[in-house]
Amino acid sequence: MPIDPTNPVVALCAAGMVCDGAPGEARHLFEQAWSARRDDYDAAIAAHYLAREQPTPLLTLDWNMRAVEHCERVTDDRAVELLPSLYLNLADSLLQLGRWEEARLFAERAAESLRRLPAGGYRTLIAQGIARLQEKLAGSTAEESGSERLAFHRAPSPLATQRLDCPDASPQRIQLAVAEAFEAGDGQQERQIARSHVPS
Repeated sequence: MPIDPTNPVVALCAAGMVCDGAPGEARHLFEQAWSARRDDYDAAIAAHYLAREQPTPLLTLDWNMRAVEHCERVTDDRAVELLPSLYLNLADSLLQLGRWEEARLFAERAAESLRRLPAGGYRTLIAQGIARLQEKLAGSTAEESGSERLAFHRAPSPLATQRLDCPDASPQRIQLAVAEAFEAGDGQQERQIARSHVPS
């Protein structure tokens, strides 16, 4: 089931992603998305974006865990596209903290949930991320654990090079950005432009 660009939480996160050069505004939009969550699906999306903007590995782990916990509670097909990448992010967070066995568990869950994704660029990206993480898990040194961040929508797309000024981006431009980011299949990017911790 495609991610709905008219969902207010999705629109807020997309607006935060495209606020290039305005970290304060991006942070505010991600916080708004978390506050605007209406169900577990919304919470999973908002927590995912907040996880990527944390200043410490422990805070990143906390938000990645929230994202997975909320996504696992979603009972319809909306969770299908999210779970593989959320499991991957959680596994990577655990690996960075040296929690190898837990990281292996969630890497396996990422691989299992990947089978439900349709063929395409997004599935290929996540599969590559899982393979890289499993290669790191097969290694024997803890030094490898903090080197590479494997994250949802990581590779660049047209949206990554498109400047939408904040807070004046129109709803139409934001919806176009969301569609490119989430529905095109090859829109795989994140904007790392804010760092915040939002209490539960």
